[in-house]
Amino acid sequence: MGPDVPILATVFSPLSTAVKLASRDAVFARIKSEPGVVHALLRTLTETEKAYVAAVLDAGADGLFYATQLCGARAISDADHETFNKPYDLEVLSVLRGKSAISLLHLHGDDLSFARFFDYALPLVNWHDRRTSPRLLEGRLQWTHGAVCGGLDESNTLLTAPPKVAATDVKAMLHQSDGMRHILTPGCVLPMSVLDDVLDAVRGAVEG
Repeated sequence: MGPDVPILATVFSPLSTAVKLASRDAVFARIKSEPGVVHALLRTLTETEKAYVAAVLDAGADGLFYATQLCGARAISDADHETFNKPYDLEVLSVLRGKSAISLLHLHGDDLSFARFFDYALPLVNWHDRRTSPRLLEGRLQWTHGAVCGGLDESNTLLTAPPKVAATDVKAMLHQSDGMRHILTPGCVLPMSVLDDVLDAVRGAVEG
């Protein structure tokens, strides 16, 4: 990597971290029975994450890969999102203000309520656009803060298709977006089993 390659530190939202620590069932049971306990937990996680974000920015990171795994109606209700998710997310992200020109919001999962995140105002947004709505170009119209990141089908095409087919798929996506406010990325992490030949074909399709 050269000096022009941005470094984004991965941070999960406080509520996503709570679910990872205690399980979704446990956290949401407490939301119903003892919401104050959940708020206390989220306050601790938020303060920890804010300190971490400040530290990685001071250490030279350009911004965040900020991931939330509670994005849709099946995962969390609108009311719970507004109470237990969004306020803590925005507080963590406030640390970026004036210190980062590039950060990415990753909305994880195939159940996505895209409009919930319009207030997050990060310059880049990424989701499983090949698996769920909105599709890439629709999301680009809706995301007014910057560019959309997606277009690579990491769950199917990159895993199962020959290199030439993967390259054709990439060229089609780039033709659709015309390269405007679009960075070609997978919808999430690339599986380790994706072959190097396929990745070489993808790169060739972009550079060609």
